[in-house]
Amino acid sequence: MPEQRSAPADAILAGVKTTAVTRRVVALAAAGGLRPHVDGSGPRQGRVTIIVNGPGRDAIFGAIYVGAKTGRILHAMLTHGNGGQEMRYDSVADIRAVLQCGNHP
Repeated sequence: MPEQRSAPADAILAGVKTTAVTRRVVALAAAGGLRPHVDGSGPRQGRVTIIVNGPGRDAIFGAIYVGAKTGRILHAMLTHGNGGQEMRYDSVADIRAVLQCGNHP
């Protein structure tokens, strides 16, 4: 069954170089209903943008930036709900915490 859990992230990230950690974070966002998808404009400034956008006014939305060459998460810019303050998260642990509980750590 582990293949079923990783399949959504693999489909979302098709054609994008990623690490296992990046795939797990995208899978976590998908499981949380944040509808992650790769920005269709392609890599810019050496990075690929993964857009997240949850349903409803209180959902998390923003972007997770991934190195185009390394496939590693560089940082994320996320906002919790309409009217919320945009926050930068530089560690994967902080990004995971926000995606898991829907709150800023």
